[in-house]
Order: sequence, then structure tokens, then C-alpha cells
Amino acid sequence: MTITSLILATAAVLGIAIMAGLFFIFSNTIMRGLKATPWRSAVLTMQAFNKEIQNSLFLAIFFLTPLLCIAIIILEIISSAPNWITIAAASCYIVGAFLVTLIKNVPMNNELAKMNPSDSQTEDYWHIYLQRWTYWNHIRSVSCVLSLSGFMLVFLLNEI
Repeated sequence: MTITSLILATAAVLGIAIMAGLFFIFSNTIMRGLKATPWRSAVLTMQAFNKEIQNSLFLAIFFLTPLLCIAIIILEIISSAPNWITIAAASCYIVGAFLVTLIKNVPMNNELAKMNPSDSQTEDYWHIYLQRWTYWNHIRSVSCVLSLSGFMLVFLLNEI
């Protein structure tokens, strides 16, 4: 285990853990609460969440974590004995959390941002959004947990 690998992996794990917590709280609590809320209020609330989450701290963690994972993958691939669990853990986060966010959740958020809560079409979209967004958020949550599990296994085996 090199000091560089240890530092990168530790920083990645911290970022993944923060994102796991965020995704989990949305899946477990926030989206359930919004589902139980009148749709106009729920739309306004989700629009506010989506606007406020775009802050420097969140964006730094969101974009730096996959970069750390890429660096870890590269270091593992070029090493004399690549650890495939580490590569899988880092890849799981990149694909299942980061890319899913960019490809699935963000476009839905952008569409919701354009919606007027006074418009009846917004109600139709909200019900579709709630189901699909939550589904993809579950994928992000599980991907983070799987990624963290892989990294923890590697740490426990002291192979990073």
C-alpha cells in the first residue's frame, strides 16, 4: 500500500460516504415526504432543493470524488498487481452514482425547473418525475453502498 493510494482512497471514500448519505436521505425520507405533500407544494420544494444544492461545497465533492476514483483506477491498472476489488469499487461509484446523476437525475431536475406549479401539465410530470427520479436515486444510493463496501473490504484486507 503506497501513501499516495491510501490518501486517494481515503479521500474518495469520504466523498462517496457523503454522497451516500445525501442519496439515502432523499430515498428514505425526503421523496416519501414529498409524495405525501400536495403536488404543487412538492414541486416548489423540489425546485428549491435542486437550486440550493448547486453550491460550491456540494459541487466540489460531487466532481472531485469521481476524479479521485479515476486516479485510483489508473494507479491500480498501471501497478504490477492491480487490485480488482478497488477498481470495481471506484468504477461502481463512477457509473452508478456520478454518471446516473448526470444522465438521469439532472435532466429530470432541469425539466422540473422549467415547470410552472400552476400548470396542470406540471402535475402529470410531477407524478412521473417522483417515480423515475426516486428509482434512479435508489440506484445511486445502492451504488454508493456497494462502492464503500468494496473499499472497506480492501482496507480491511490492507491491500490498497
